[in-house]
Formats: sequence, C-alpha cells, structure tokens
Amino acid sequence: MLTRMTQHIAIWGLGKEGSATLTWAQQHYAGAQITVIDKAPTAEQLSEEQAAEAIERKEFDLIIKSPGVSTHNVTLKRARELGTPITTSLNLWMEQHPNAKTIAITGTKGKSTTTSLLAHLLQKLGQGVAIAGNIGQPLLATTPGKDWTVIEVSSYMAADMTHAPTVFCGLNLTHADAHIKWHSTFEAYGQEKFAPLNLQPAPLGVLNAQDEYFTSNFTNRGNTQWFNQTNGWHVQSGQLRLSEQAFDVDFPLPGEHQLHNLAAALTIIDAIGLNAKDALQHTASYQPLAHRLERVPHASTTEFYNDSIATTPEASAAGVRAFNGKKLALICGGQELEQNFDTLYQALREHGQTHVYTLPHNGSRLAQEVSDQQLPATACEDLQQAIQHTVTDDAEVVLLSPGCPSFGQYNNFEERGNHFKKLVAQLNL
Repeated sequence: MLTRMTQHIAIWGLGKEGSATLTWAQQHYAGAQITVIDKAPTAEQLSEEQAAEAIERKEFDLIIKSPGVSTHNVTLKRARELGTPITTSLNLWMEQHPNAKTIAITGTKGKSTTTSLLAHLLQKLGQGVAIAGNIGQPLLATTPGKDWTVIEVSSYMAADMTHAPTVFCGLNLTHADAHIKWHSTFEAYGQEKFAPLNLQPAPLGVLNAQDEYFTSNFTNRGNTQWFNQTNGWHVQSGQLRLSEQAFDVDFPLPGEHQLHNLAAALTIIDAIGLNAKDALQHTASYQPLAHRLERVPHASTTEFYNDSIATTPEASAAGVRAFNGKKLALICGGQELEQNFDTLYQALREHGQTHVYTLPHNGSRLAQEVSDQQLPATACEDLQQAIQHTVTDDAEVVLLSPGCPSFGQYNNFEERGNHFKKLVAQLNL
C-alpha cells in the first residue's frame, strides 16, 4: 500500500503501536510528510476534528490507523468514501515480510498466555521464534523469527487484516462490553475477530471445538484442526488428554482453563509438523506472564495471586475456578460498565468457600449482588483496605481478579497489578 510516491502519511493514534509506526515511517519514507492524529494532540498534531477537515480536503495519501481506532469510526468511514487508502501496522509488516511464517492467535480470553506459551514450546523444540503483536514489542519493530513469528492478535487488529497468516488460532468468543463498543454489536465482534479465517490463501485454522461460535460457523471449513474434541488434545476432568491418553503435566499456571490454552498450543505444534508430545516436557520451564494468575511471593502460608488482566466477569470466574477446594478471598470490582456478573456469581456459588471484597467504582453494587447470593461480601474504599481485610479472613488464597477494567482508579491493568504486588510485599503476617 505504501509506495515511493506516497507524499503525505497520517498516523492515527500514538500509543505504543502508533509510536513504533511513526519511527518506522520516518526511517522508510524520510521524504514524506507525516502527520499524527491523536485524541490528545500536541501543537504539531491533529485532533480527530482537525483530521476530518483534512480528510475532506483529501490531504492524505495514506492513513495508518492504530488498533484502538475503530474501523467503524465515522471519520474513517468518510475517508474510505473519499477513496483515501487506510491500512494498519500489522498489514504493513506482513507486506514487508511476505515469506515469513506466522501464527496468529486470538480469543476473548487466553490469547496472551497461549501466544507466550506456544513461543516458549517452539523455542524448546529448536525453532527460531519471534513474538509480537498485542503482546511484546510492536510488529513494525520486530524482525521475523527464523522459523516462526507468533503474533497475538486482538479483535481490533483482526478486523481489518488483509494478509492471511500461515496459521490462525481461535481460542474462544465471549461477551465483552469494551470490545462490543468498538465493534458496534456482538455479531460484528465475532465476524471481525475471526475474519482472517476467510482470507486467501486460506490459513490453517486451529479452533476450539467446545466453543459454540466456532462449531456454529466453521464446522465445514476445510484446512482446520480442532482442539478440545475427544480425538485430539483436550481437557477432561481437569486432566490433559490426547484422545484416550492422559498426561500428568507439570504446568506452573493453576486452573483448568489454562490447560485448554495448553491444548490449543499443542494442537498448533502438531498441525505445523512438530511433535507436541516432545513439547510437553518443557511446560514446567514456562514463565507465566505478569498479571495473569501470577503468584506473588510472600513468606506467609497464604497464597497471593495477581490476576489483574481479568477485566471481564468471565475471566474472573475462570480465576475463581482455578482454586476450587481452597478457602478463597476474592478482590474484584473496578470501572462501572454495567456488566452482568452472573457468570462470576455462579462460579462463587459453586466454590462455596469465598469472601468477596469489592473495589470502586462498582464495588457497592457488586457487594450487594454477592450478598444476594447468600455469600459474604465487603465493599472496600480501595485496594489497600481490601488486602487488609483479607489478612483477618484466614483465607488460603487471596486472589485479585477484578472482572472489570481499571480506569478511574488506575491507568491500566498493569498499574493495578503492580500496586497489588507492592501492597502484598508490605504485609507483615
């Protein structure tokens, strides 16, 4: 899409991805004029309102949008109507590296863990691997791996992919309010998130046989391998299996849902012609990502886990189920998005040994709804107070799994998780 005749490039969004795109464009197109569009523009940048005027004047030869800018944005729609080409850093990277072998992984939940786990196992099998995308460094700052480039792809990135990856893995699809706001409807969320499966040449699909979205839409798709079905890698009664063969896996992540992520990674490994059974011996050396059921070291007998990445009720419910059989203190709550927490409440009822401590801004609502489930709940002023309450609770596990975004209290889930770890380190038990 970029040519040496491109004279004026607009980069829309200057977050981590947009900043890498700006650096890349400056290096590769030194003679072109580059304009940045941002929601908080400096004097040299444009606001969206100013960009809309420039688009009407057809000032841009190309717009490179960041993932956070919705494809449904009305100004972008107008640019398309006027014939202005629009692309993304992911598409540019794939144009620049047409021979790179790529594995794209997406899903409402589990994509970061599965991406990093797969990269780890491939490396242990002797493969040259690069990891990028929604995890790690931006793609345009990434050199392709000698053998494979493993890319975590968000729904925002998948929506306007124009180049098919070698392998495309779909983990799951669940209702996520923040995503639906970006995509406009749940139906559009699913269609756009998994649109790369329809690109040509058709990528090898690796899909979850226990997810209704995939079984409803892709059962007859060719060139597809399935995990979580009984004749392949799947999880049964909390145990990893390949058909009838069961495996006792030394895996540092708690919870059955993490075994489903492992089953997906092993299915990909087999599908690309490597031996997944050989990879199993390397699961113990996998280093879990921060903020994803991350064990927080502490000298006491109480176990502390940071699951700040859990920004949906479904993700928080999975965190609760990871500790079935243990007395649990759950810290949840955050930005009020009027989410339905029934999935989490069901997990709490099934667990049975849980005291819930809730955080603003929706903490009061959650505490009342948990109490309505005949379960103990305490609304707290902040994370520090919640942790202090758990100290007197005699819990075996203290779990931060908010089920909500962090905005209003913290800038992002990483800041929230790091604060939790700092507070735990300061505890004297």
